[in-house]
Amino acid sequence: MCELPTCLPAATVTRLRAHQLRNQLELISAAAFGNKTGTTITRHRSVGARLLTLLPAPDAPDWDVRYLAVRRARYCYATTCDVLHGRTSAVNVPTSRVKEWEETVSELLRLWPERAGDVVCPDCRQPV
Repeated sequence: MCELPTCLPAATVTRLRAHQLRNQLELISAAAFGNKTGTTITRHRSVGARLLTLLPAPDAPDWDVRYLAVRRARYCYATTCDVLHGRTSAVNVPTSRVKEWEETVSELLRLWPERAGDVVCPDCRQPV
């Protein structure tokens, strides 16, 4: 992921990091949906629903772990959207919350390593 400027106020850097994490979730969901359906996603709608395409068949041995990871990712995406679109009073997001979101995205990429190559920074085109 591109490095954020250190000259910005801490609250701004935190919000930018939240935006980066939201973009990562959008890219992961688009890649997962595209893999399942063979289509290319050009708009980021229904990200929460598309994240569900990461789930294996219900009889998979680690289905519950993967379901919880997807559920956390869906919550993380909704919360970052609320923050970034001003639908919450928490515009100064605590860094602990952003750290939690970072861990959620990392867990998704750990559980689905095949998705990691699909997630690149839109600015520098480097894998995140």
